Amino acid sequence: MFSVNAASPNLSTLFHLML
Repeated sequence: MFSVNAASPNLSTLFHLML
């Protein structure tokens, strides 16, 4: 997840909302 977060913070936000 850390790698994805660094690559695109937008995806991280979406995941956080889903969780």
